[in-house]
Amino acid sequence: MNTSEFARICRTERRTIHYYDAIGLLKPDHMQENGYREYSAEQVEQMDTIRILQSSGYTLKEIQKIMQAGSEARAEAFFAARNRIEERIRELQSMSDYLLPTYNGRVS
Repeated sequence: MNTSEFARICRTERRTIHYYDAIGLLKPDHMQENGYREYSAEQVEQMDTIRILQSSGYTLKEIQKIMQAGSEARAEAFFAARNRIEERIRELQSMSDYLLPTYNGRVS
């Protein structure tokens, strides 16, 4: 699939895909003779992984190292990302638990 299709499926911008290519984070599966980038269906999963790791607090440089690391190092990073996400869920739940009884019935 071309860059536009890939960006649409991944729910991101073409310029993001181009930037990830430029920094070596997500290279196209194939480059056509006319310079158009082609991406594979498997790369959608890579893009999802990048987005999840970034949302859990990793920088793009850290994500690049994780993606290039061996399976054991990747597993450790994924476990750490999961822990970060679960901690964020607990924080958000705590905020929600505070707001409901504190302001219940006071909002007009």
